[in-house]
Amino acid sequence: MTLRPTRRQALLAVPAAPALAQTAAPAPAQQDTNLVKDWVAKAHQRKLDPMRALLKQSPELIHSSYDWGAGDWEGALQAAAHTGSHDMARFLLDSGARLDLLAAAMLGELAFVKLSLQLLPNSIRLRGAHGIPLLSHAVAGAEPAAPVFEFLLDSGADVNTVHNNGMTPIALAVQTGRRDAVRRLLAKGANPGIRAKNGATPLSLALKLGDPGIIADLKAAGATE
Repeated sequence: MTLRPTRRQALLAVPAAPALAQTAAPAPAQQDTNLVKDWVAKAHQRKLDPMRALLKQSPELIHSSYDWGAGDWEGALQAAAHTGSHDMARFLLDSGARLDLLAAAMLGELAFVKLSLQLLPNSIRLRGAHGIPLLSHAVAGAEPAAPVFEFLLDSGADVNTVHNNGMTPIALAVQTGRRDAVRRLLAKGANPGIRAKNGATPLSLALKLGDPGIIADLKAAGATE
């Protein structure tokens, strides 16, 4: 399914994403906080059947979000978007979730992303839950999101933007086995030496995963553990 955004939809989609990550309103008082937490957690875990059951039990969950601390708000669609879960994102959208730019990037909806950035150019610096930038959502989207990934690179997206946990787009590309993305990010100036808060580097991740191609590319770029 390809989304064909209108100008109004694109404008509405851009503020929807940072609202979840920065200034989203708390879940309605009548919602059980633990239920909302479970809902968002299961979206991370790609558990479609339990999500269907939860939504049947509490339909209002579709528009809920959970604060993981310090204003790090996240909804289920945000969770699906940064974990690259196409099936989960489509289920949530079909169930009435509001599309945002981050989810559109992960899903590979190039027309939507182009129109959004045309109308609001600064949205290329958009961050979602956990400080994960727009570019990393395109990385997470894998092959279906490749056109969006290329568009964002060509549009000047910062390849060294750091997530709240210290991860970078290239570290995510390594973690998900995206050698093509690793090479493109290196070509655009990605720094393979940035260390996450847990001490991991792109090279240490590649060595752990045992991907010889990515290991070779990173070492050729001067990466160290």
